[in-house]
Amino acid sequence: MSLHHSFYDIYSKYLFDNFECYNVCVINQDITKHFQELADFAELRDGHSVLDMGCGNGQFLNFLDKKFNNIQTLGIDPSNKQIAIARNHGSGPSYKQGDSTNFKSTQKYDRIFFNESIGYNKDRQYPLLHQYHDLLNPGGFLIISTLTKHNPLRGFNFDKISQNYKQIFEKHGHGLQVLLAVSGQFEYQRMDFNYIKKYFKHSVFEGTKVVQKKWLTKRPDIGYTKFFESELLRSHVIFKVYGPKEKKQKKNSRCS
Repeated sequence: MSLHHSFYDIYSKYLFDNFECYNVCVINQDITKHFQELADFAELRDGHSVLDMGCGNGQFLNFLDKKFNNIQTLGIDPSNKQIAIARNHGSGPSYKQGDSTNFKSTQKYDRIFFNESIGYNKDRQYPLLHQYHDLLNPGGFLIISTLTKHNPLRGFNFDKISQNYKQIFEKHGHGLQVLLAVSGQFEYQRMDFNYIKKYFKHSVFEGTKVVQKKWLTKRPDIGYTKFFESELLRSHVIFKVYGPKEKKQKKNSRCS
């Protein structure tokens, strides 16, 4: 099992009891405001159908269910424990265990979210973009938060480190914050955003983002924190991909 899957299973209850958004970068450190601005960027409306891939313990969908009327929500997550918590604490949304590569849908959706989850599919994330784009209703959006490839400020040899990062982790042991950062670095593939530019009509969130402090360190004065903050903000992007256009209804015409 990958480290990030182990993380969410082992710390599922802790994450719910001490909830902060899992995202590396957020629009606002106040999670309610972060969710609201994400919903605003997605142009969510009453009556929309929403699919959240990598829904975790369901906090985002629970927020949407309370905020909007007649909204239909489905959350998918690989962690059985996360799904169990989501089901126990949410009355409106539906939740199922699964992942984005094996999910099969009998319906289409108005909004599909990948909140920093698509990169765990590595190279498969690119065909998945097309697969989930095909699941959009006319006028729908894919809303994706992810880390993108860019030139780092400093030359760390992450390829060499990644060859034995699990052994390093297990031997030395690290705290909660480090676990996700390590697994994210070596199990999460940054997206080549040129692919989006080439194949999809899209728009990028242009507002302010901040690094979610929880995943860095409890000592914000430490120098490497500033380095990681800069790197993460430079490489992080929230964007939406436009689905098929709304079909215009033809007016009935009568020949005289």
